[in-house]
Amino acid sequence: MEVRHWVEIIKKWVFALSQLPDKAAKELDNEGNVFCPDDTMAVRINDEVTIDVLPAACGENWETLKTHVETIHSDGIGIPVLSIEGLLLTKQGSWPKDQLDRSVLEQALKKRDPEYGL
Repeated sequence: MEVRHWVEIIKKWVFALSQLPDKAAKELDNEGNVFCPDDTMAVRINDEVTIDVLPAACGENWETLKTHVETIHSDGIGIPVLSIEGLLLTKQGSWPKDQLDRSVLEQALKKRDPEYGL
């Protein structure tokens, strides 16, 4: 992905997260690419809720996950979210939390499709 485009995307989510009550993400307004130097750094926003923003997880990034984006609707507003299958791709690590998340996601897939995993 072109660096200029990447920085524009970062500005958009920084602006969006700056709307949270404590406005903690506002500190990132003029930081440019907060994932420098190699786009592997995660950013944690501690506001009313804690949000971790990662440019990649388990080797998956926007380019490999964009086909797993679905739109859900709330109050007539479309919200793009990562599908269960996409989330599962980001949980292939050996961290205990990833293993727990993977188990929950696989259970959700089995509940939705009893043939899953057979």
